[in-house]
Amino acid sequence: MYRKVDDRILGLLEGIVEGQVVRDEDLLEPYSHDECALREIWRLPEVVVKPTSDRQVLDVLELAYKEHIPVTARGSGTGLCGGCVPIYGGIVLSLENMNRVLDVDADNLIAVVEPGVTLMQFAPEAQKEGLFFSPRPGDESASFGGIVATNAGGSRALGYGTTRDCTLALEVALPPPYGGIVHLGGRTVKNSSGYSLLHLMVGSEGTLGIVTKQVMRLDPLPVVTNTLIVPYESLHDAIGTVPDILKKGFRPTALEFVQQDVITVAERKREKKSRFSGGQAYLMIEIDATTEEELERIAEGIAGVCEEHNCVDVFLAAGREQEEVWDFRGKLYEAIKEYTLEILDIVVPPAEIANHVDAVQRISEQYGVWIPTYGHAGDGNVHSHVMKVRFKDGDLEWMEEEEWRRVYTPVRDALHEDALKRGGLVSGEHGIGLVKKKYLPMFSDKIRIELMKKVKREFDPRNILNPGKIFDLE
Repeated sequence: MYRKVDDRILGLLEGIVEGQVVRDEDLLEPYSHDECALREIWRLPEVVVKPTSDRQVLDVLELAYKEHIPVTARGSGTGLCGGCVPIYGGIVLSLENMNRVLDVDADNLIAVVEPGVTLMQFAPEAQKEGLFFSPRPGDESASFGGIVATNAGGSRALGYGTTRDCTLALEVALPPPYGGIVHLGGRTVKNSSGYSLLHLMVGSEGTLGIVTKQVMRLDPLPVVTNTLIVPYESLHDAIGTVPDILKKGFRPTALEFVQQDVITVAERKREKKSRFSGGQAYLMIEIDATTEEELERIAEGIAGVCEEHNCVDVFLAAGREQEEVWDFRGKLYEAIKEYTLEILDIVVPPAEIANHVDAVQRISEQYGVWIPTYGHAGDGNVHSHVMKVRFKDGDLEWMEEEEWRRVYTPVRDALHEDALKRGGLVSGEHGIGLVKKKYLPMFSDKIRIELMKKVKREFDPRNILNPGKIFDLE
């Protein structure tokens, strides 16, 4: 069992972080959860500490190791699977005060940031140099530390890659027996210098070490960008378009799909019409180019492929219209959040999206629950939402708590079982955290799970770093 944080430990923590200690229960509440809607997983930490340097992080880890106190690292708390919930209490190590942009190196297309820097904070700094950080996970308040911890992807992963592709180097604080800062990767694009401990750390959800500094790849801002909105009567026709777009050599920045039911609810919630009309399913295809002429050629080519697959029309959004389209897409979850039990993060081969969504619909009808679904068509990442409401004739109808509690587990089980049949995986970009660790063994053989557990024990022999996440140690 873990030791509780008593007055003596509090005094030692005060000495390390110089007044940046939170103990008041009302102030602890925001640190008891992330954006996962399942309130039953919320847990109050015993204390929150807010270091400002890697030295302070190391000192907290040394103390926690010696006293056997769990430490849960936290960024902005925008995760969706309980990854930063301190399920054993202990110390929440909030990195919000480590929020400096240390360097934007335009010549080498890299940035050096601390983990508490948010996307919203960083974007203007990069734009001054004509650059941007390509991952778009959907919440501009997300911090770089959390993005690396979950290997966030977002809508631009098709064109630019995930966070793992954009992470060149990390400095990571390790607890004893190593008890120091390890430097992983470098400022170079290529690196074949032994095992990639860097990529092991990306996506490790704070279970192996605490990131204190990051070197991230940047990309030049595109000269011109447009988004095509393509309505279809059939999701099958919409998804069937995607492989042909890619096979014909077009490489959109983003290629999303969304269905009309969730658009209808989001429009009502926001009391504002969107630019989606004329179909039951839509593709959103973002393209960029170096000239207007090149952009027009790409747009015409992609539109031709869409027409071959029975699209209703092709609409072009540019400038302010394009910003409105992506703002609407980015706020879909926010619009339906109050009705949501869980947003799943299943990823399947792209050609299987339509078949998987067909299964989602069958499961929805079988259990009498609305499961709105949208996601990243280009890379097969499907976000199905298990809801507390039904959707009938454009209206929402609340389910009784007893009813949604009865169907919640079998619905999510059935969705994951269908993904497994189609060669899918449990998570494409959100991570496993607390709420999805049940499903990791379904999609992994025993040897892989055991290897991961051995890695965890090597880095964290006393299991103090975010314990209870991804898998349980015996």
